[in-house]
Amino acid sequence: LHLLSRRQRQMCIRDRNGEVIHGKMSFADFEKNLDEYFVKVHRSYIVNIQHVTVIRFCELVMSNGKVIPVPQKKYAKVREELMKRHI
Repeated sequence: LHLLSRRQRQMCIRDRNGEVIHGKMSFADFEKNLDEYFVKVHRSYIVNIQHVTVIRFCELVMSNGKVIPVPQKKYAKVREELMKRHI
């Protein structure tokens, strides 16, 4: 898995090939089943840290080029968590 996003109660799971699977499972339920490589960086995004290539102020760049927003208030905590877990 590359990243998970949510839009209007619709879960989107994106793999590294860009394929998308849609579902109705809640973010909280899905998050409980993820391993340590996944971090919730925004209320609408959970990322696989193995695919984060760049950490910039208030955003992450994924290996597929997608830019994920990180709220300014959460940025320091997200950055610290990514640095702690990054392999």
